[in-house]
Amino acid sequence: GGKLRASDDASVRRLAVELALKFNDTTALDELRRQAADPTLSAPLREQALAGLLAKKDAGLASQLLALTDDPAVRRAAIRGLAQFDLPEAAAKLLSRYAEFDAPTRADVLQTVAARSSGARLLLAKIADGEIPAADLSAFTARQIASLGDKQLTAQLKAVWGEVRSSAADKTRLIEQYKRRFTPAALARADRAAGRAVFEKTCANCHRLFGSGGAIGPDLTGSQRANLDYLLQNVIDPSASVAKDFQMQTFATDSGRVITGLVVEETESAIVVQTQTEKLVVPRDEVEARSESNLSLMPEGLLQPLSAGETMDLIAYLVGSTQAPLTTQP
Repeated sequence: GGKLRASDDASVRRLAVELALKFNDTTALDELRRQAADPTLSAPLREQALAGLLAKKDAGLASQLLALTDDPAVRRAAIRGLAQFDLPEAAAKLLSRYAEFDAPTRADVLQTVAARSSGARLLLAKIADGEIPAADLSAFTARQIASLGDKQLTAQLKAVWGEVRSSAADKTRLIEQYKRRFTPAALARADRAAGRAVFEKTCANCHRLFGSGGAIGPDLTGSQRANLDYLLQNVIDPSASVAKDFQMQTFATDSGRVITGLVVEETESAIVVQTQTEKLVVPRDEVEARSESNLSLMPEGLLQPLSAGETMDLIAYLVGSTQAPLTTQP
């Protein structure tokens, strides 16, 4: 074991550590802690080490992850890992440094702090104070906060962000408003390249269009996108008709974390949940409550944080029959 772990080959080293973890070798945990903290190693190897420590619920990991949020090479992995721990000081630290982070890191911060009531409360207070823009809170994260089941938090969310689920009458009214705005002439004037940038930011995590994007939700390329009624109905009211494969489930863990997503795999010991951003392996013995919803994984309110111009550009991109060039600015 010792000789194998001293190997220079990263994949051999990783295999050795994985084997040692299976047999609860304490020196393997020490090696993983060392790798995770070693700035001379590659980021993928360090992230792999963190994944191993997270899988073993390593005792001192929460404080190590908090320290690693200062290290740009593994910052995002550390932030995502912190969602596993009930550590109020982590939410305080991450939100106080929010302005320093780039957009993908900010999204990770919001997902992590919204996983528990203590973090969500602090986040909504900072939005109310104007320290964090309400527009940064995606519909996914807003629904995550609503899923915590805390009435006070949901009321706070409504005050600073809006309603997570609106009534049928509200949705019908909104669809009619958009239809009046999105005339063929208005859409023809819109900037489809800018619309593609909005799509990449708002939709591409889950959906493919013209061969680009994720595979969590349906591929949009062959859908009835050109039909404005169909498109608006699906964007404004995504839960109106939901295929079984895309129905959301919610899990509450014994550490107070709430996870929402699609179940992609189940074994006797674990459940694999696809969230909007990642696949999480949730050990069955940590699940305190599980509920199935008739809601789609795609939340309502996706257009809510967008400006009028961004919405117009996005719809113009979606109804178009050809790919638009990718610009760097959303």
